[in-house]
Amino acid sequence: MKRMVLLVLLLGFTLLLCAQNTELMLVTSNDTGSIKVLSKLGGDLYLDGEFYQSLFVGATAKWNDIPNGVHEVELKNAKGEFTRTIYVAANEESVVDFDALAPPIPVTPNANAEEEEEEPPPPPAYPKISPLKNSHSFGFGNLEINSGVDGDIYLGGEYLGRVSSYKSKVFKHVIAGEYSVELFSDDNCLRQDTIIDSKRTASITFPSANMNTYGNGLRYIPQGSFIMGTQFLDRSEYERPRHEVSLSPFLIGSTEVSQKLWQSIIHSNPSVRTGSQQPVTNVSWYEVLEFCNKLSLHEGLTPCYKITKDFPDANNISEHDSLRYSVLCIWSATGYRLPTEAEWEYAARCGDSNNRLQFSGGNKLNEVGWYDTNSDERTKDVGLKRANQFGLYDMSGNVFEWCWDYWGPYNHEAEENPTGAKSGLYRVIRGGSWMSESDACTSTARGGNSAHASAKDLGFRLVRSARAN
Repeated sequence: MKRMVLLVLLLGFTLLLCAQNTELMLVTSNDTGSIKVLSKLGGDLYLDGEFYQSLFVGATAKWNDIPNGVHEVELKNAKGEFTRTIYVAANEESVVDFDALAPPIPVTPNANAEEEEEEPPPPPAYPKISPLKNSHSFGFGNLEINSGVDGDIYLGGEYLGRVSSYKSKVFKHVIAGEYSVELFSDDNCLRQDTIIDSKRTASITFPSANMNTYGNGLRYIPQGSFIMGTQFLDRSEYERPRHEVSLSPFLIGSTEVSQKLWQSIIHSNPSVRTGSQQPVTNVSWYEVLEFCNKLSLHEGLTPCYKITKDFPDANNISEHDSLRYSVLCIWSATGYRLPTEAEWEYAARCGDSNNRLQFSGGNKLNEVGWYDTNSDERTKDVGLKRANQFGLYDMSGNVFEWCWDYWGPYNHEAEENPTGAKSGLYRVIRGGSWMSESDACTSTARGGNSAHASAKDLGFRLVRSARAN
């Protein structure tokens, strides 16, 4: 009897070990890299908000098998708390140097000490965007704006009005307080802080020479509301019901991302037909998100996407997507991202609620876009056709464009900065392509594709938060 009990216990223990080994095999991934942490101060290290290890003064930490993607490394010690965002690539070592953020500990020179190895250069420091000032006090005052460019004025993050270049404009009866004042023009922006009171008129000058250019062909899209969807009865039911959408200001690429820009960051070109000024194609939704993160890091910006490849996205219900990466978008980050479907349609229609123009920029597709009738069965260089009112090219035709959202049906409710359905089979694609009939190139036409899929007529364009500037 005792032998039987021992055999049963031994069998159960063996099965438990097998189950544990099986579970470990399921979560193991080859898409990992390593992180090397440098600090002369030492302290407690955290990875993505969780304690990882303590680091002695002057020591180096090496973490292996870190999932590919964006991570936050935090150092806490007597000098303070320091955070760095870093991108970990598969089979590569990423270096976090906290000595670039904190003063080094003084060391007495030692003539007999061996020469230390040269440390790798630190990754770029991310710009810390200070919060907008928007504090009210008693009374009212006036605000005078002098600007070298035409643009929109935002007071404490709220739209105040529009100004013209080299013309002084006074905004009267403004609630007294301390504010951040922002000027956004088509191609550049500037922020200044001011105090408004009832004793004087606060005056701010925005010289054109001091304006910050957006870069990478981005254009400013003003905040606003519009009626999204179509009113035409001959269109697809997926383009209805029409519903009101309100959007914060944002920046969007004047053209689709070119092969030249893609190659400068990724160092390869997946496109079927190549050309430096042609839109990059044959890129999946996941690859586009990784490109956005790498471009953000390249320019010293905080990436928008946290991509976890080892944890399948429960909201991705596609049986055909073999990847199903979990992705979190940090909407307040300074980096590059994809447009939401609402942002895309608002930009394509230039905020026109009446949908007077069938295509982006006009009612004659030959004038504004490349499609199956005029494309000679190939992609074209970006920006050859007429731009729309916002200065955006090729939003009708040339190549379909990825959006952030899961594809899902519209509803009647008004929405503010919507980000799409909570789950779905596909991610939204918009705009039609050089292979499409004209109906697919309208500004309200909707399509979708599996996030892991790519196609020779599918690309994307960049977006950034205007507020982050």
